[in-house]
Amino acid sequence: MAAVVPHGRKPNDPSGLFDLVEIERIADGLALPVSCRGWELPDRAKHSADQGDLFVGSIWSSVGKWFIAVTEGRKMVVTNGMHRLKLKKGKEDYLLDLVAGFTSEAYRIQARAYTTGSDGLADLSAEGLGSILLPKITDPEARQSIRAIVTALLGGKSTVEQSVKRLTSAGQIPAIDVRPRQAHVVLV
Repeated sequence: MAAVVPHGRKPNDPSGLFDLVEIERIADGLALPVSCRGWELPDRAKHSADQGDLFVGSIWSSVGKWFIAVTEGRKMVVTNGMHRLKLKKGKEDYLLDLVAGFTSEAYRIQARAYTTGSDGLADLSAEGLGSILLPKITDPEARQSIRAIVTALLGGKSTVEQSVKRLTSAGQIPAIDVRPRQAHVVLV
């Protein structure tokens, strides 16, 4: 139903503007990317993202993290600590089952069971990911509820921050041009 797309290389566009998604900026199906120039991208920024791509954590401690990419025409780059999934043609309706499955404890238990490697950095392989069993949602009301959530995620209307960023980009909210902090721990 979905194919795992291997990561590529860090983009080679030093002056290009990118939306960077790091693991700590992912929660409950959405990502809160940080804008940065190509020269600022970390070496681990190796996944490009297309609208609607699914990303799931590939490191033991983050297998419960997942999101649907909302690129809105911008260049999005995602850390290599994730697996990138593309739905196969004709399998789009399974998106609801994947979203419901990725949020379940059953998924997290199976994903951790398939990880291999050293403590803390054990990795979920693409083969392991493909071996995880997820249920198909058969209840029509449940499918409709999940469909509403997925529609909101795909529309980028999941958080106040995303809504404000979109309105600011469209010029509907005035923006103050400030230089972003390099890190959240820098005080001066």
